[in-house]
Parts: sequence; C-alpha cells; structure tokens
Amino acid sequence: MLIGVFYSGIGISLLRKFSAADPACDRIRCALVVSGSRTDKNFTKAGAILAQYTPVIRDLDLPELNRFLSQNKPLVLSLLENPYLIEHDTFTELMQVLFHATGKLWRIFRIRIMRICPGI
Repeated sequence: MLIGVFYSGIGISLLRKFSAADPACDRIRCALVVSGSRTDKNFTKAGAILAQYTPVIRDLDLPELNRFLSQNKPLVLSLLENPYLIEHDTFTELMQVLFHATGKLWRIFRIRIMRICPGI
C-alpha cells in the first residue's frame, strides 16, 4: 500500500520527468509499457532489460524538479515516518534519497538566489 501511495502521489510524475530527460529511453520504452495482457514472462523480460540499462539524464529542468519535490515533501516525509516502511528496504532507500535530493536542490537554489540578491 505504501508503494502504491508513492506512485500515485509522485512516483509516476517523477518517472515521466526523468524518462523525458533521458534521450535513450525510447529504446526500452516499448518493453516497459504495462498493458492488460501483461504476463509473468513479460515482467521478467522487462526486469532483465532494466537491469542492463543505464539511464543518462540530460536537460533535466532542475528548478522544476526542485519545485516538484518541495511541493511533495510532506508526502515523502509521511512515508518515511510510517513504521511499515522498514519492511521495504529498497523503497526505504528511495524515500531517503528523495528527501536528501529535495534538501540539496533547495540549498543549491538558495545559494544561487543569495548570489544574485545578497540582501535576501
């Protein structure tokens, strides 16, 4: 349920943002599309394709990503605070990375603003 809340809340949007910034993503997109006729064999094949794929993110709109993550910080925090999260090691790590990235992006943009407008 926690993972479903994440993906319906921000996960799908994050996947769209990152895949749009990966010029080679189209090569694997057709193998990853979920349809009504998905089988265990299809999922296994998609997993194997993803295991061999290394994304190369270019032209990611960092100010927009910062806005999006900051706006959704309460959701990430509430997921991190959930005691059942510990049962999902990989997902717990993803939540921690997102929370950390939100803080880093905020600091980067705050420093840039301070350079432009030192009196703020």
